[in-house]
Amino acid sequence: MKRIARWLIVCLLLGIVSTIAVAWACAAWVDPYTTAQPSPRRSGGAMDGRYYTLWIVGEHSAFGTVRTRSTWDDQSSVPVKVRGPFFGPPEPLIPKWAPFLVPSADDPAGPEHARVADARGWPFLAMWSALAYDGKLQPPTKMPTIINGLVLNSDALSGPNPQTTVRMLPLALIWTGFLVDATLYCLLWFALLMMIVGVRRALRSQRGCCVICGYDLRGTPHGQCPECGTTLTT
Repeated sequence: MKRIARWLIVCLLLGIVSTIAVAWACAAWVDPYTTAQPSPRRSGGAMDGRYYTLWIVGEHSAFGTVRTRSTWDDQSSVPVKVRGPFFGPPEPLIPKWAPFLVPSADDPAGPEHARVADARGWPFLAMWSALAYDGKLQPPTKMPTIINGLVLNSDALSGPNPQTTVRMLPLALIWTGFLVDATLYCLLWFALLMMIVGVRRALRSQRGCCVICGYDLRGTPHGQCPECGTTLTT
């Protein structure tokens, strides 16, 4: 029983490490902008008692990754009209773990605001990082702020479109997805370990050895393994 408990602890640690490794692999090698995506959603509604012109939310997804971009113009105190086609309210595209994608009255002053939430993981999104800037970017004097991420291609920060080209290793957790992924990977590691143990025991039994410690039992008259004390079966 203690052996099984130790194996479960080891598999749980392996599940956590695997979850992080998969999320980071998706961040390093999967580009969500390689495939065409639906048109972004636009809104000109009120938020926190302020009106925002041209609030646009776009979502790009690929294997193990979802990148959600939210941009809006500066706030005002009078109603404004939506410019361009209206594809429906953007709120449904905002993940629950990324409230910073929603305009707020506390945003710094500036003609333009942008937030990019980058989530990675498989089979469920498990980790996230973010990119933010307020005001027009003017590379290389002004660069976006990285939140909970390690930039892989720092040269893209000073490029013309950092919101789509910067690649980051996520550091923050999406708890629900992280726990589910870690549990699934833990079970996979445990099943693999049990399979290896079963094969090893079968091979030891065929060779006439103790299935636990591998001690050579050929010619042993006792009912127990003299090495580890395991009861021998006939």
